Amino acid sequence: MEKWLEWAEAAELREVAGATNYWVLAISAVAGIVVWVVTTPLRNVSWAFLDNVVDNSRAVYFFAYTCGDRYLEAARKANALSLPPLEYACALISLAFPIPIAVLQDYEARFGITGRLCL
Repeated sequence: MEKWLEWAEAAELREVAGATNYWVLAISAVAGIVVWVVTTPLRNVSWAFLDNVVDNSRAVYFFAYTCGDRYLEAARKANALSLPPLEYACALISLAFPIPIAVLQDYEARFGITGRLCL
């Protein structure tokens, strides 16, 4: 009980004339409701923003993964491996541009207008 009294004094929880100060409770409740109502639009905007960040992060991951997968698939084909080392390196470097464009065009529905920008 002594610990509770110490915490109550530290938090300034006291009783006035033997009864709880209901005005403080009422004002605190009204302040809490006002803060909740005022911050609701801000919270809605922040949740929408975070949702878009997550969706875009997934799209970027999918794009990078698909580009890497297609690049490695093209690099490991038999006709590419049969090239001399210098031509093989040049062929791999030349694939750096058409593969992302092909991925954006193939998954245009997933990436939206970004896929059409490469046409």
